[in-house]
Amino acid sequence: MTENVRPASNSQAQCADQVPEMDLGAFRKLMRNAFAIASEPSEANPKLTRFIAPPYNPFVSKATSVEGHNGGTKISPRHILTLLKKFAIEPKDFLAALRDGEETAPPSPRPPELPGSQRPN
Repeated sequence: MTENVRPASNSQAQCADQVPEMDLGAFRKLMRNAFAIASEPSEANPKLTRFIAPPYNPFVSKATSVEGHNGGTKISPRHILTLLKKFAIEPKDFLAALRDGEETAPPSPRPPELPGSQRPN
């Protein structure tokens, strides 16, 4: 008798369906602590947050910005999945980090300064 084994794409789709809407501050902390993805708010648009992969140089790093909703305080599952894909993070790994409790960290009032993120005067 043979077993029906689900293709990997189905399990990935199931994981993607489980990604919740999150508080932006908690999501930023999770990305920083679990995946070393830094973030900083946009000065031009308070709803935008820029996420930056190591080596944290804004001129050469892999980076992308997403717009939060609910006044820039929440991030949707669709935007979370976009960020995970951009930084090559599997949804199952993200969900595992989320289950491990990283999301319970309080939102940070101000993100850490990134080296090279300030332009000289």
